[in-house]
Amino acid sequence: MKKRRKVRRKHMMQVFSKAGLTAALTIATAILSLSACSHSPEKQAASSAEANIEAISIEKTNDETFKKDVLMSKEPVVVDFYADWCQPCKMMEPVVESLAGEYKGKVKFYKLNIDESPITTGLCGIGPIPTLAVFKNGELVGGNVGMAPRSHLKMVLEKFL
Repeated sequence: MKKRRKVRRKHMMQVFSKAGLTAALTIATAILSLSACSHSPEKQAASSAEANIEAISIEKTNDETFKKDVLMSKEPVVVDFYADWCQPCKMMEPVVESLAGEYKGKVKFYKLNIDESPITTGLCGIGPIPTLAVFKNGELVGGNVGMAPRSHLKMVLEKFL
């Protein structure tokens, strides 16, 4: 009986340590994004310029339309893999919408709910969310997993334009 408890305890500790690592990474990312904020005049000017960018609503894609919307697109495509229950996904939504406004005409943006489109999610190898995936000429070329500041996401996008 004691041996069984030790095995269970060890297994639970492994599960919690993995979950704790994910939570720690999420918290660290959020802290880094907050620490990137500054009250210097240069930062305020940059953030006010970014505030003038019109955020646009992002179209949804799913298992049925993914090939046409994303894989057959002539221009680069960013897909926001999310879930309705995911709080970090909700926090990233305004950032992604502002990027969609800034890159309008250069890059297409789509949202894909992982719960409603498990086939595409699996084929793209999406695990943790939020995940932004960048597709170019029908191939997954890069992206970002987890929360990230807008400046980092812009840098990721610029690599593929």
